[in-house]
Amino acid sequence: MAAQARSRSEQARNWLRRRIVSGEWELHTRIPSELELAEQFGVARGTIREAVRGLTELGMLETAAGRGTFVRSRTPTDRVLQDLLLGRGPAECLELRAAIEAEAARRLAGSDDRTVLDRLAEVAAPREGRERLPGEFHVGLVEAGCAPLSVSLHAALLVALGGFLASGRIDHALDDTCRQQAHDEILDRIRAGDAALAAETVALHALGDFVVVERD
Repeated sequence: MAAQARSRSEQARNWLRRRIVSGEWELHTRIPSELELAEQFGVARGTIREAVRGLTELGMLETAAGRGTFVRSRTPTDRVLQDLLLGRGPAECLELRAAIEAEAARRLAGSDDRTVLDRLAEVAAPREGRERLPGEFHVGLVEAGCAPLSVSLHAALLVALGGFLASGRIDHALDDTCRQQAHDEILDRIRAGDAALAAETVALHALGDFVVVERD
């Protein structure tokens, strides 16, 4: 890439990043299309595409096939963790994700903080006119129930799983209706205060959310 083109891509990436960090673009919401962003910033569409790719590699953006590009995080995920997880493969990453989310559910089921549970219910509920990034419920679950280290590890896991999804090493196993039903069931278990059953329900859902694609 020529120096001038690289400079424009870096400028575009920094421009996009500021809009994420500032909160102008809310977490888990869809950002404007590449064409709209290119017109706003006054650059070629390819420049925006390169900038978006860079922020996706940092875990700040995520592209959902057929839905668009969404804000995943306001801070970059740990690249060392990402590389480690990608090297371990999808099956181990799915198992680790299930373990972290199960522990989050276990802790939340033993909590009497209704504000946290109300917030999680809000995240899980379908919202008219708002395109939501797949995985938002799981992010909210871990952020509410786990310590910062587990939250960071979970964020890196989601980036790694996104990479496996893009490369065809895993595929979605549930449709939106089944996924919503599973989230409602998890919330019911947490509200009931049954820590063991809440953890089991989350783990089963997390492990069944994707299927590992066998490679020749």
